[in-house]
Amino acid sequence: MNRILPSYPIWIIDPNFSVWSPHDESNGGDTVFWTGLSRRTYGLVRFGGKTYCFLGLADGAQPLRVTDVAVAAFATEYTYAGEGFTLRVRFVSPRIPTDLALLSCPVCFTEYDVQCAALPQDFSVALVLDEEYCYNDERAETVGGVLPMRGYEAAFITRKRNLPLSNTNDCIAPDWGDVYLAGEECWFVTELAVRNYIADGKFEYVRKGWERNCIAAVERGKSGSFLTAYDDRVSVFYFGQWCKAYYFHGGKTIIDALNECRHDRTAILAACDAFDARLREDCLAVGEGYYTLACAALRQTMGAHKLVTTEKGELLYFSKECDSNGCIGTADVSYPSMPLFLLYAPELVNAMTRGI
Repeated sequence: MNRILPSYPIWIIDPNFSVWSPHDESNGGDTVFWTGLSRRTYGLVRFGGKTYCFLGLADGAQPLRVTDVAVAAFATEYTYAGEGFTLRVRFVSPRIPTDLALLSCPVCFTEYDVQCAALPQDFSVALVLDEEYCYNDERAETVGGVLPMRGYEAAFITRKRNLPLSNTNDCIAPDWGDVYLAGEECWFVTELAVRNYIADGKFEYVRKGWERNCIAAVERGKSGSFLTAYDDRVSVFYFGQWCKAYYFHGGKTIIDALNECRHDRTAILAACDAFDARLREDCLAVGEGYYTLACAALRQTMGAHKLVTTEKGELLYFSKECDSNGCIGTADVSYPSMPLFLLYAPELVNAMTRGI
């Protein structure tokens, strides 16, 4: 299988939260954060008495064979072959530049469907996020739980001592904010529960005090959807103003974001596909292969910015340097990202320059 990109986008939310797979195959090793640090993430399938992994490399789980990978404007799609089944997984980050509410909504989708003659009784698909999503490189105490939602559940995990915007340095993951994982059933457990699932396909509320915490979600249908979300609580300190992400203006919360994405999933995915078709058509005029480059640039660019509003309701669209000195809103970062917004969302260029 030919490599398409140096690293494949999995979940892209903002400059503080983007997860990538740097491997030729998504289950060839751990996913990494935008900082390059490992973030243990496991995608698991229970089928016919065996547990397989499609994302990350979980001990005891058999890696599925990756037969295809495709990159679109907002989705990375993998196809896997198992014993008696085919699994298709789409990691979707709906950062559509023409929809301000959606591009600033801190939620991503993981869509799957299985093709097989019949589902075995023990079939399930699980996602697991390790506690290291909550801090940089120094382990910190984490807490979490599970929220009952509208027909589904959402697990959350967060650093116990949370200090929003406590650092502005370069290549440092945030030591603040809350990470959510939503699905049919969810758990806040320790590693033992994950090992038990890999061994027998059953997720139970198991905790051992000395082990690492994690959150897990399980779906049991032939097709299904997970939500991954990050609530940074506050996004930018702007000349004395504490600014939240644009999506949260008017009093919305992360619970609203999860509920809306779950309820409006079909419409959101259709909007992603519509923009993707438009981008593909625009790229045809440039030449073969340009669409792939454009998708890669779009993912990097959307993940590098954060949309917030001031107390006066003004839009601010800040980029963050990730490999120089950690500044935000610098012209040398804004300049190369502007063509995307000049073409599709000029008001975001105004939002970039307003702070300057």
